[in-house]
Amino acid sequence: MKINRKKVIICITICILIINVIVICTVRKENNPKENDNNNSSENIKQEEKSDDNKENTENTENVEKEIQITTSTQKESQISDEEKTEIIEETGKQGDYDLYEIQEGEDSVKIATIKSSVKYKVAFAGMIKNKVPKKEELDDLLEKNHPKYAGIWIKSESQSEFLKYISSVTKSKYEINENGYLKIKNKKNQNEYDKKIEEIINGNKLYIIDISSTCYIVDEITGEILDYNFEDMDEYQTYQYFEDGDKKIIFITENQNNQLTVKEIIESVIELF
Repeated sequence: MKINRKKVIICITICILIINVIVICTVRKENNPKENDNNNSSENIKQEEKSDDNKENTENTENVEKEIQITTSTQKESQISDEEKTEIIEETGKQGDYDLYEIQEGEDSVKIATIKSSVKYKVAFAGMIKNKVPKKEELDDLLEKNHPKYAGIWIKSESQSEFLKYISSVTKSKYEINENGYLKIKNKKNQNEYDKKIEEIINGNKLYIIDISSTCYIVDEITGEILDYNFEDMDEYQTYQYFEDGDKKIIFITENQNNQLTVKEIIESVIELF
């Protein structure tokens, strides 16, 4: 029986082609998981980068919100017309400028004119910075140039060393004041209730401005005149006087000139105000 050499060659060629196809398919199948792993890794990296970006954006947003909360008043006033506001101001015998007053509801829903809390705060801050009665026309400039920008506990430079002594009388942690005037925890250990409260304020969203001075600065409710006011002269047992506007609070701590109070009594009452 004669073998057709031509047919044999064709068969061998076909077999070789089939084997090559099988080998190629097998190699591709083995490589696919690696490609998938690489793709998945790339996607995971992208997701992680996106997550980090989102986290960073969130942190930045929180910082911006803290600053806005500090510099923006949250004061609310009764919704009335200018004509009605003027009438109420005149009826209550108020003589100050129109823009000093806001209308609030007192007892039995009676509307009264009172100095805006934002004005009281601004005057108190400006007077604290100048150490004397500020002029009305310089209030905004003093506030803009000197007001702390972030939440926490900010202490006026002249009061910093004394304030550290005050809080050391009731706390167990160690504290310091940074170059920007903010109270920081230097060494946290065996925290007591006062340490925990202070840490809460340091990490919170409110601003507390501290000045150890019995003299603060007020706006007279009737005349609208800016005055200095020594609350210790009026009541030597009063530990502080404060002014509040939204998330901001200025606390004037008594100088305790007649030593009627202990340091511990004074600072405990201040921390309770926090």
